[in-house]
Amino acid sequence: MYNTESCTGQAADTALQLRGGRGYETAASLDARGEHPFPMERVLRDARINRIVEGTTDVMHLFLAREALDKHLTLAGGLFKKGGLGSKMGTIAKCAAFSPARYAKLLLGIFRSMVADARLAGPMRAIDAATRRLARALFHRMVLMGPKLEMRQLTLNRLVDIGVELGVRALGASRAQRELDAGDTSGLSRALYWLEARSLFVEDLFTALSRNVDKASRAVSAEMMEQAEALPEVDSSGLSAILHDRGRDLTSGRVGTRAVEETAAAK
Repeated sequence: MYNTESCTGQAADTALQLRGGRGYETAASLDARGEHPFPMERVLRDARINRIVEGTTDVMHLFLAREALDKHLTLAGGLFKKGGLGSKMGTIAKCAAFSPARYAKLLLGIFRSMVADARLAGPMRAIDAATRRLARALFHRMVLMGPKLEMRQLTLNRLVDIGVELGVRALGASRAQRELDAGDTSGLSRALYWLEARSLFVEDLFTALSRNVDKASRAVSAEMMEQAEALPEVDSSGLSAILHDRGRDLTSGRVGTRAVEETAAAK
């Protein structure tokens, strides 16, 4: 998800912007004019599809959020269901046995660095602290909102994005350490810059958990949906069934194979 959202898409967009009008022009057109046929507009289009195929970004956010909430909902779910006092007291007892110990670890967690170089130890320590901060933020919202948290998709999206960023930053630091171990220092400055830049982005996401306009956003969205005009109904009586999933053929690279198969079938 990081690659499709923050990496590939932004990189392709920036590359097209650097090329200016030539970036917006097709490779065939550039080649016909004697220019270098860099297919930047095609790269941007191809990069954009990755936010849709194999599960949209929105759906992936929900999947990851559900994984994060699953343990808590499993333990505390009995509190929000119909049942007697005895069953609810049993649920409270299970939560009491799990949550305090886990919360103490989140406050007093022991830092175990995956890197040996002192220049990377600071960023890794920051990642470790932010990871425990993320777990506390999720726990606090579970306590305050309960099952309603599942409906706060903007909040869940931020929590998931923070987790993705922290995971990728840890991988980036590990990669930089591996290169240092091999005696290669050429990428260290870029790695340190990237780690610091993404830490600022994560800090903004943490801030947005408590300072946001989500309530106003929901109200405005509901108002606009009520005022929106319905699209006219489409007459599909003249349409025939699609024999092949063309979209899947495009993304799987089977377009050429499918064309050969159809030509052979026609003969």
